[in-house]
Amino acid sequence: MNIVTWLQPLLWRKRLNPPTDLESWRDWLVSTMAICALIALPLGMVATFPIYVMEKRYGLIGFDIGVLLLVIVQLSLKPKSYKYQAYFWLAVLYIMTITFFIALGPYHARPAWLVMCAIMAALLFGARAAVLSTGVNAAILMVLYWLIGPENQAWASEYAAPFSKWMMFVVNVSIIMLASSGAAGFLLDRLDRSLKNERDTRNRLLAESEKLNAAHSTLKAQVEERRRSEEALSESEERYRTLFEQSRDAIYITSKEGEILDANQSMLDLFGYSREEMIGFQAGETYVYPEDRLRFQQEIEREGFVRDHEIELRKKDGTEMDCLLTATVRRTAVGNILGYQGIIRDITERKRVEDEYRTILRTAMDGFWITDIQGRFLDVNEAYCRLIGYNRDELLNMRISDVESIERPEETAQRIQRIMETGGDRFETRHKCKDGRIIDIEVSVNYMKIGNERLFVFLRDITERKCVEEERGKLIHELQEALAHIKALRGLLPICSYCKKIRDDKGYWNQIESYIRDHSDAEFTHGMCPECLKKLYPDLVD
Repeated sequence: MNIVTWLQPLLWRKRLNPPTDLESWRDWLVSTMAICALIALPLGMVATFPIYVMEKRYGLIGFDIGVLLLVIVQLSLKPKSYKYQAYFWLAVLYIMTITFFIALGPYHARPAWLVMCAIMAALLFGARAAVLSTGVNAAILMVLYWLIGPENQAWASEYAAPFSKWMMFVVNVSIIMLASSGAAGFLLDRLDRSLKNERDTRNRLLAESEKLNAAHSTLKAQVEERRRSEEALSESEERYRTLFEQSRDAIYITSKEGEILDANQSMLDLFGYSREEMIGFQAGETYVYPEDRLRFQQEIEREGFVRDHEIELRKKDGTEMDCLLTATVRRTAVGNILGYQGIIRDITERKRVEDEYRTILRTAMDGFWITDIQGRFLDVNEAYCRLIGYNRDELLNMRISDVESIERPEETAQRIQRIMETGGDRFETRHKCKDGRIIDIEVSVNYMKIGNERLFVFLRDITERKCVEEERGKLIHELQEALAHIKALRGLLPICSYCKKIRDDKGYWNQIESYIRDHSDAEFTHGMCPECLKKLYPDLVD
């Protein structure tokens, strides 16, 4: 802590933040008193010490030095609140006043010091402190008069005079103290209330200003939001109109009674009307069957929408077409029905293709399924019904596991999962017929993820082929055994060098023709070579 810190309050008018309320001003006043004491005490000591030395008042010299040291110590400590410092400086002021009164007498000690104490109390604590300080000061004067006595030379003249004179002195000093300090305290109290009112008013105005600023910001944000909403609505309407006009699907808007209010170009092209003919046209006149219009209205008003509602409609030229109708209800803010809006798709060609597809599947020689990924039958053809023995209605309530003979249900589920990962499969299995027969089946399956996930399965009965393959296997096995025998004749055969008999594997000796006949398909015919004929029947040869 340095003295410069205490000098700063004296220059508060030059600071950026001068005192703006009474508390700050009182804090500044206490700091100013400290600085004044630090300056005035040494000056007073310089002026009075020679006199004190001449009069041998060494006690007062020591007292002045002690007070100066006390002031320096107080200034060197960390600043406390202004009230603590105010109490300290008032105490110092009272101590000095009382000491000088005792040592120098009431006139030489300047009774105005008591007036200054009262004024300082008023400035620091208000009008009540001024009254209290005036009473304390009067009490101090009376106590000093009663306690000091005439033996004190500085007070000898007071005791020589009548007591009434002293009372008059005390009363006059008290009136001066009360008038000066009371006025100062009263003015400061009024100023404090005025400052508080001003501060409250300023805070209230600031709060209202903040509210107004917040309301202005909110209003500005709402205006900006509304502007953006209007721009977005305009853009949305533009996009809607673009989509509405450029959509390849026929889009329409009608009243509840069926009057067409708006239609896009695809709608006009689909039915063959111009825009002037279409707007105001009754939608019911396009229905091939008028009762379909009634069913449509009942369903859409009950559910709030219809999806893929299949109907037959008629074009301007009388051509009938199969259509899918998807529509929703248009309502007012209170929920009343205004009309309907929807999309119409011509599925005539698709229906034709589906009919051809069903005809092909119905007349196909191979079996055919459509199943979901849980293995439930969704559709089967007649060929598979004839093959397995169940009728179509029975199969549509069954699963793959109900006809599968080899795989367990969990194995079938694993196979379906692999098919979904690879997109298809081709394998052989066995199915249980309704009459209990087991037939061999060749399966070709494809997985398609179009809308709902489906498996498209073609099945072929390969039981007869399997039997042929088994017969072929048996023949191959027999041929392989025959070849094994033939290969045995190619090895070393033990043969008698004299009679030409051959020893078989069991150790028996057989005629050579018997052995070869038993171990091959060869047959023997007996004859005689020319050499033997000439040797055995020479007569015949000649």
